[in-house]
Amino acid sequence: MDSLARLFGATNWNGSMESLPKTHKEAVATGSLYYFTGKRCQGGHVARRFTKNRNCEECIRERNLARTKKG
Repeated sequence: MDSLARLFGATNWNGSMESLPKTHKEAVATGSLYYFTGKRCQGGHVARRFTKNRNCEECIRERNLARTKKG
């Protein structure tokens, strides 16, 4: 397991989007932290989604950057 996977606590992610579950249901069943549908989110990103809350990783990153810049 590489350091990035360890950092995020992923047990079944090898750094490749193809290795991630394709649906939220599959991600829950396998215990994956992420899944990748290949579809755009409401923000227009094609990125991994968090299994816990179905949020797009890029949307969360952008939100956190905006919060940091404000305060």
